Amino acid sequence: MKAIIYKEEKSPMQSAIANTKSWTLEYGPEIINENSKNIMGWHGGYDTRQQVKLKFSSKSAAIVFVENNNMDYKIEEPHKKRIKPKNYMDNFKFMPLE
Repeated sequence: MKAIIYKEEKSPMQSAIANTKSWTLEYGPEIINENSKNIMGWHGGYDTRQQVKLKFSSKSAAIVFVENNNMDYKIEEPHKKRIKPKNYMDNFKFMPLE
């Protein structure tokens, strides 16, 4: 089983950076036998580990947890935010003066 460690990004509906400071560990998908159907013929949720999300205060804490449990893992680094400072005069920069 492979674990994925990533830092959650803020949602588009969020303007602040709340709830984006923790690192999250999720389990990757596990291969399930195709012939494993129950009596009614439908497939059940055999891999319940995909529903588990563990939160850690730092990336190193998540790595220590994974290594103590002898799991393979992949780290997804967060994207760097590019902030372009603006001022009020930039709104009128390309307007012709009359």
